[in-house]
Amino acid sequence: YEILFGDWSSDVCSSDLFELANKLHTSIHFSQVSESGFYVFDEDEEAELEIPKLNGIEEYNVGMEMYLKAIQPLDEDIRLLYFYKILEYFAPVVVKIKSNEKLRIKLDSPKAIKPDADLLQSIYNLTRKFDADLKDKDLVKAVFRECFDIIDLFEYLPESLKKRIRGQLKEKDVSYELSEEQMTIAANMLGSIVYSTRNSIVHAKSNYETDKNECVIDDLPELNNFLKHACYSTIKWYNRLPNRSEERRVGKECRTRW
Repeated sequence: YEILFGDWSSDVCSSDLFELANKLHTSIHFSQVSESGFYVFDEDEEAELEIPKLNGIEEYNVGMEMYLKAIQPLDEDIRLLYFYKILEYFAPVVVKIKSNEKLRIKLDSPKAIKPDADLLQSIYNLTRKFDADLKDKDLVKAVFRECFDIIDLFEYLPESLKKRIRGQLKEKDVSYELSEEQMTIAANMLGSIVYSTRNSIVHAKSNYETDKNECVIDDLPELNNFLKHACYSTIKWYNRLPNRSEERRVGKECRTRW
């Protein structure tokens, strides 16, 4: 679809196009025109346009604009980098929210009024865990664990990755019968595969040493289809956050109380 209008970069417009692109399963191209006009159909041409019904339009966030860039006609390896950038953008928010929740629980303890050595050590360990989760290798895994339904999106994965995950879980089927631990294993495994695939694309071929965890090139189109759905869900997840600044509010509250 080609969009011909002026200020297409506005926040409201980006939100509309984000939902439209997802609904129509298509990319949207933007063209600049110097004058307005009307498209005239030929007499023998029937213009039957079906207007899609969109979900409620979400409040704009920068992930929507990144998503619209990712669904443009691109080489599959470049498309994967765009989708990875979306996941990477939201991952620190996920990590901060989970860490702040754990810190808030500790500050609600009666011992927090007069903390002993064990409580202080546990808080120190929590900060070290937070730093570790922010490292590049583990960062995106948090999104896979928290922002979308792995089981629901599993069908979009390439068969080669489905087989690998089923083998790791020792399960014939990946369904909601899995335990919470198994779902976490599947999410972490997928996050690791996407991270390795991204590295194989980004780094110079002469300098990159494979860890044999990447998705094969022939399966990139299917992996990108999975990532498209995952990124869409992640953007919607972010917009559901209370005031979309909950992670900052909770962090400030915890620092103030401590």
